[in-house]
Amino acid sequence: MGVTRSFDLYAVLSVTHRLPSKWSMHQAILEFITGTQIESPVGVLPARPACREWILGQHPQLRGIPRRPDFADDDYAGMDAWADALKRQYGAELEIAAMPVGHWQQPSLMEIVLLYKDPNRVHVVDPDRPGFGGQGPW
Repeated sequence: MGVTRSFDLYAVLSVTHRLPSKWSMHQAILEFITGTQIESPVGVLPARPACREWILGQHPQLRGIPRRPDFADDDYAGMDAWADALKRQYGAELEIAAMPVGHWQQPSLMEIVLLYKDPNRVHVVDPDRPGFGGQGPW
């Protein structure tokens, strides 16, 4: 196995089970695993599923964790309690190996947009307006 780093289980669960977390914590684990800079939440779209499978390949025991509860947006105590219970079972930190160099190729912004765009939605772009006048999901 190549380069490894310990991550708090909360950060790992943000990738594997979509546990809401701070952007910096989520970004740090994705950037470490992929070896690339992820500068915006849009870059997370293709990276998160690849990183999720990468982590679960290293720690298959995490596959046994049920889907996270649907927390209210501000139920930080509930999220923390769920994560703390899992920390008691799986450990507070997990050692994660980075992907080998060249294993991950971050798609361009256009590739991401095409990959995740709704085929039933039309976006009108005006190059003369700030932000191109787009009304898209970004």
